Formats: sequence, structure tokens, C-alpha cells
Amino acid sequence: MEADGALSIFERSKDLYDCQYTKYLGCGDSNAYTTVRNNNPYNTDIAELECTGHVQKGMGTALTNVLPESKAKKFVVNSSGIQLRNKTAANQSCGEKMYSDIGGDGRLTKKAILKIQGHYGAAVRDNSTIEDMESVIWVIYHHRSGNHTRCADWCASHNGDMEKHISTHFHHSSVM
Repeated sequence: MEADGALSIFERSKDLYDCQYTKYLGCGDSNAYTTVRNNNPYNTDIAELECTGHVQKGMGTALTNVLPESKAKKFVVNSSGIQLRNKTAANQSCGEKMYSDIGGDGRLTKKAILKIQGHYGAAVRDNSTIEDMESVIWVIYHHRSGNHTRCADWCASHNGDMEKHISTHFHHSSVM
């Protein structure tokens, strides 16, 4: 039904409003765009745009779905919180820690997922190129993993001065 409605809107736009839509904004999990594209109402390409809110929600859903999958798995992380591949409890070094899953205190929780989801959405909204989005998303990943070398002024760990960070943030927040 959604696909038929979308196609109807595109098909009647020329007669009713003397316009052609050049872009389709959808949620990404519908076949409405495919229906419009395949019927080609204007005999020209129609670009598909992805709704940032749906992309952001998809990230949160993907992270939430990973939690139960990790319950039975064990992995080793170094002192910076980075997962070490091919490491087991038998061959872990000093400063490395064995975890039995990625959930729990200090790791991936619903609260952490909501924060990551929000940062991910901002990264998509605030950057105009795929390369810039990808770069910022990797900063989020490294920041959440405890590696602050890519962080900027917004990160207290990067600045090394938590008190200054808090007072600056509070001052800016209270002005707005």
C-alpha cells in the first residue's frame, strides 16, 4: 500500500502541480522507492535520500541486537579498551583483561547505546560527505573504546583537564 501511494504521488505531480520530484526521502526499509524507480514516472532518475532518524534508529537497533549475541563469547581487551583479536585467557599479557560479553557496567549498556546512537545521528547530520561522516563515526568508536588521540576539545580525556572541561561546558550550556 505504501509503495502504491508513493507511486501515485509521483505520477500525478506533473498533471496536478506541473512539477517533477527529483528526490525520494524514505525510511530505507520500504519497497516504495524501488516501486517508484522501477515505474520511472518521469523517464529520468530519481535520487533516493535516507532519513537520518531511521539511520540513527538502525544503529541503535544493531547495537542492541549485538548484546545477546555476545553473551557466550569471551574476548580480551588491552588497557585502552581495544579488543585484541586471537587472544585467549591463556596468552593474555599484563594489563589485558578478559571479558565474557560486551554488556554491563562500563561497557555496552542501553544508556551507552542511546549516547552512541545520538552521536552517530549528529555525525550524519553535521557532515555533508560520506568521508567526513565516516571519519567522525570512527572518532566516536575510538572515544568510546578509551582511545582519545582523535578526540577534540569536547573530550575531557583528550584535554587532560576535566575541571576545565566541565566549567567550560557548563558555561556554554547555561548561555544557550
